[in-house]
Amino acid sequence: MGPYNNCYGMKVGQSNSGCVEKDAYGKPFNFEELKKDYFMHGTKRDVAVDERRAVALDCEIGISSMGESELIQIAAINFFTGEILVDSLVWPDIKIRYLLSRHLGVT
Repeated sequence: MGPYNNCYGMKVGQSNSGCVEKDAYGKPFNFEELKKDYFMHGTKRDVAVDERRAVALDCEIGISSMGESELIQIAAINFFTGEILVDSLVWPDIKIRYLLSRHLGVT
């Protein structure tokens, strides 16, 4: 085992005509442009919020019918205690073309 790229298990440096290595994933975006297509929800701060010093996040992404990355699952844990804070599937508003199940385990 060793470093891998996102070309379905190929080692970095291996060649495949359908595979492209990149330094970044996805397209750059402008926040103001995103606001035109998506409704943004403000976050209210409760007085009774339980503070945590460090939270680890894991997001699983699928590919939409438009070819864009879409969040399909999110998990968050307290880094120091391992307490599961959130572990939830997300139901995107757009049709998902690929769940990438063989990589993520989401079916």
